[in-house]
Amino acid sequence: LVVKSPGEMERTNRVQSATIAGTEVKEEGGKSFTVFKVELRSEIGPWMVQRRYRQFHELDTKLRERYPSFVGKMPKKKMAGNMEAEFVEERRKALDKYLLDLVADAGAASSPEFRAFIDANRSCSGRLSE
Repeated sequence: LVVKSPGEMERTNRVQSATIAGTEVKEEGGKSFTVFKVELRSEIGPWMVQRRYRQFHELDTKLRERYPSFVGKMPKKKMAGNMEAEFVEERRKALDKYLLDLVADAGAASSPEFRAFIDANRSCSGRLSE
């Protein structure tokens, strides 16, 4: 762990595990959406971030540009019915498997895109590139 400046740290070790511990429905601007609670572990300890499906999708798009052979499989987008409990649980399971594949891939797991995704200081409503 290298401290760059107060409140800003750079993790120099790899994530050992990443799982989706649960989901939560949030509301912003009058619209409801699901966030996935991503529990991460590394040598420095555990932490949790909340991410929307669109942030997973953005991560996947960027990883595939950088690592075309990455094997992780994203669940498909769904425009209607994406708040139904059964659908949310199926998506949670698929994203959990996706994270398992990501952490197992040394290149993807150490990429700047994944580091941005797991940054606890990022909101669940923003884009990863912001």
